Amino acid sequence: SAHEPDVLLLEVGLGGRLDAVNIVDASVAVITSIDLDHQDWLGDTRDEIAVEKAGIVRAGRPVVVADRQPPQALRDVIAQVGAYPALFIGESFSVAQDDGHWQAEVVECGGSTLALPRLAVGSLLPDNMCTAVQAALLAGSELDLERLPALLACVSVPARRELRHDAALTYLLDVAHNPAAIEKLLEYISTTNCKKRKIAVFSVMSDKDIDSIIALSADAFDGWFIADQPSNPRAASADDIAVLLRQAGQQVISSSKNVRQALRRAQSIASHGDLLVVFGSFSTVAEAMRVLEKDQAKKQRAM
Repeated sequence: SAHEPDVLLLEVGLGGRLDAVNIVDASVAVITSIDLDHQDWLGDTRDEIAVEKAGIVRAGRPVVVADRQPPQALRDVIAQVGAYPALFIGESFSVAQDDGHWQAEVVECGGSTLALPRLAVGSLLPDNMCTAVQAALLAGSELDLERLPALLACVSVPARRELRHDAALTYLLDVAHNPAAIEKLLEYISTTNCKKRKIAVFSVMSDKDIDSIIALSADAFDGWFIADQPSNPRAASADDIAVLLRQAGQQVISSSKNVRQALRRAQSIASHGDLLVVFGSFSTVAEAMRVLEKDQAKKQRAM
């Protein structure tokens, strides 16, 4: 509306401090989580990575942090820079979950606490949804609490815990590619109430913590379809992943030459009520999405 401020949302990429987008002095900085990934560039500990992520904060400007156990190094950098106010989830603002719903309390610009309506848990993490609302308030946006539930219910991000359905099968697409993201994916799978088989279609980059990903996922799936990515030199070999899965006691149904073939093979053995989970990297999910969208276009043309 006419009285709302213009807001430009920028995602800072790898780490934060050295990313090109960080040339912008943001009105509000948001740090959602700090976990081990891209260690070759960012460091081998959460403290080292926290320093890189904290590179986006600015003196005298707000920062919102959604990590529930932020490394001390993050707090130290925020204090040294002089970012203000610094709002941490579980401290300044909060989210509570129960029975498939979440409710949050956020801080208005004047410092007063505002309770949000109780909302159903969707594909996006409640902590991240609440953090976005908190950041919007600090950026000067006004909240319409009556419209907020409907607006948030419409928010989704492609390939982030994205459920797709066709006449027979249900697919869950998630670009999760590190242990922290895998944990969130598995939490979401538990909310889908799938009573039948959970089938993994998986390919991951060789520089990821594959051992930890497999350890976390070991008991979550009834079978694995592993794919090579011949056009991606970073991708781990399907045969190598299969060895690790077998060592973890997992049933590897097949290793395929590409994601398309792995998805087709998974579809061929899946039945109504099964959940096909495609994950491991952006390129894994992107290829699966292309296949599913072509299938959908063919069905529409045949109608």
